[in-house]
Amino acid sequence: MWRWLLDPDHELECLVVSPSPGAPPVGLAHHRPFVRPLHGSLACFLDDLYVAESARGTGAVDALLAGLQARCRERGWAPVRWVTSASNARARAVYDRLATQTELVTYDLVVDGEAPG
Repeated sequence: MWRWLLDPDHELECLVVSPSPGAPPVGLAHHRPFVRPLHGSLACFLDDLYVAESARGTGAVDALLAGLQARCRERGWAPVRWVTSASNARARAVYDRLATQTELVTYDLVVDGEAPG
């Protein structure tokens, strides 16, 4: 993953959030563009959103998602889309406040005997 993030030709990018300038990061958001063929546009897929347990409830998630919105606005990517576990109640409370839950249902198709998930 670090090779991907450091490669300017790879689509995966990362935003980080720190409690103050120069402080170590407490959260990250891995994201990348994805094609929306029926819309003829690009959107953003948020692969991973993580905030250190000690920084949860401090606004770090809000800051990461606001930063991601700004980046997408600059690039013309819309919407930002992600999936989360139905049991991820704490994160979903934040997501429900900031975003709209869709009716999409996701599936994993096994490839070469690889277990789903």
